[in-house]
Amino acid sequence: MMFLTLEYKTLPMDYIKSSLILLNQVKYLSLSNMLDNMKLNKDNNYKEFDFREFNKEFKIRFPNKPLPSKDFLIWFLGFFEGNGSFIIPNRNDLSIIINQSKVNLNMLNDIKTMLNMGSMNMESKKHDIYKLVMQNKKDVYLMILLMNGNLVLPIMSAKFNMFLANYNFKLIKNLESIIVLDDRLVLPSLTNSWISGFSDAKATFNIKLINNNKYRINYMLNEKYEINKYILEYMLLLFDESSNLNKSLGNITPHSTSNMWELKMNGYLNMMNMLSYFDKFKLKTNKINNYNKIKEVLNNK
Repeated sequence: MMFLTLEYKTLPMDYIKSSLILLNQVKYLSLSNMLDNMKLNKDNNYKEFDFREFNKEFKIRFPNKPLPSKDFLIWFLGFFEGNGSFIIPNRNDLSIIINQSKVNLNMLNDIKTMLNMGSMNMESKKHDIYKLVMQNKKDVYLMILLMNGNLVLPIMSAKFNMFLANYNFKLIKNLESIIVLDDRLVLPSLTNSWISGFSDAKATFNIKLINNNKYRINYMLNEKYEINKYILEYMLLLFDESSNLNKSLGNITPHSTSNMWELKMNGYLNMMNMLSYFDKFKLKTNKINNYNKIKEVLNNK
């Protein structure tokens, strides 16, 4: 039996900073290059979210439906990377699943409506958990076109690679053309909605009344696997670079859970510098409620 071993290093913060001369231009990473030495590609190519293949197929399949907006698709990718799953069963069809509690059921239905695909099912009646499932061949094909070359997290890209390999194997058996993997990774930006979607999936916006009119407020986001840690570092750097403060807005520390990292930004001044981003790229889950409370406190400070 053969085992695949992945070796990686954390991308140094100094190296990321040296690569951000122009924040509006994002060099692409490829999963293969990252696993070699975690370096940004040295050529002059730039990788941004590219939905041309998805849009083309969507128009063919749904000629009377409007295309999902670019902002929505980027938000959805961020949300899926934080919350979605690729299911590769021993039998039956491949599927793509997103789980959410009942409080976000409307948001799941909105995703289903915008993408015009999938089915809603109850995952757990006891815990009021619902799931959006994309399982039929045409839905899975369209989702693969959406994600191919448009993922951010290395671990999610590796999972997608395995998922696509299984999908392509089915195509080969049916004498159909395969989908060529694009393993380039996109870096998020404050000029698109990926961080908003990822925050909807994984972040917490905490606000707690301490005494009188004093509140403790913070933004926290946990991410598993050291290979994904550099995305937290990069997100923090983006907010740092966008502020007028001569200091970092937060920190990244090991979580109490093994192989997990925590990005945390707290304090009135630091949180104030996040408002412009989340006001432009609004949260879609019930996390918007705590965010609005934090915003109200900050605006009245």
